[in-house]
Amino acid sequence: MRATHVAVGVSILLFWISVRAGQLPTTNISHDLPTEIVPGASVGPIRLGDQEKRIVEELSGFPKIVQQVTYPMCGTIRMTEWFDKALLQTGLFIYLRKNSVFQIESETTRFRTAEGITEQSLPEDVERHYPDMEAYELLSSASDLVGNRDLIYWVDHDKGIAFGFYYNTRKHRRLVYRVLIFQPKTDFQPNGCVTPPQKLRQLRSYSLDPPANAT
Repeated sequence: MRATHVAVGVSILLFWISVRAGQLPTTNISHDLPTEIVPGASVGPIRLGDQEKRIVEELSGFPKIVQQVTYPMCGTIRMTEWFDKALLQTGLFIYLRKNSVFQIESETTRFRTAEGITEQSLPEDVERHYPDMEAYELLSSASDLVGNRDLIYWVDHDKGIAFGFYYNTRKHRRLVYRVLIFQPKTDFQPNGCVTPPQKLRQLRSYSLDPPANAT
C-alpha cells in the first residue's frame, strides 16, 4: 500500500531516483529512537508544532525528502518524507505550514500507539480502544496499491488522531494503512489537504463499507 495523493507519489519516485543514484546515507536507525504515537502530540521523535530545523536534526542520519507542495485553495504546504530504510517500509509523512508541523502520518510498523495500533492493525482493535470516532470515505482515492477501493478514515477530532484503512485483497478485508496525528479540535485533512477530484464524505460511525452507509 502506498499513498494515493499526487504529491506523495512524486516524493516516492524521487526517493527511488535517489536510491539508484547512491545519494542516501547508510546510517542504521538508532535503537533509542522513540516509537510511540501520541494522539494530538507526536509520532516518535517528531512533535506537532516542531520547526523544520528540528525535524532535519532528528532525522539527519536517515533518508529524507523535502519538497514544496502547492494545493489549490489550501495555500503552500511543505512535506518532509522519511523513508524507514531499516524496515524497508514507507515511513513518515510530516506536513508543515508556515514552517510548523501540523500533521504527521505514519506508514510503518515502527511507530505504534500505546495500545499497539500500527500499520496493518485490525479495525476491531482500533474500535476497541477508540470509542468516539467518525468515519469518512476519501472519494477518488482507489488504486491498485490500496486494493482498488477508496480509502476509509476513522477520526477522533477531540484527541487529534485518525486511522486510514485500505482493502487488503489477499485477506479480503480492510487493515490500517496509516496512523495520522493532528492538532486536536481542528479540521482533519488526509495528506495535509484534500483537493479535487478527491473529497471526504462522512459515513456512519465505524463504517468500512461505503457507499451504502453514506450520510
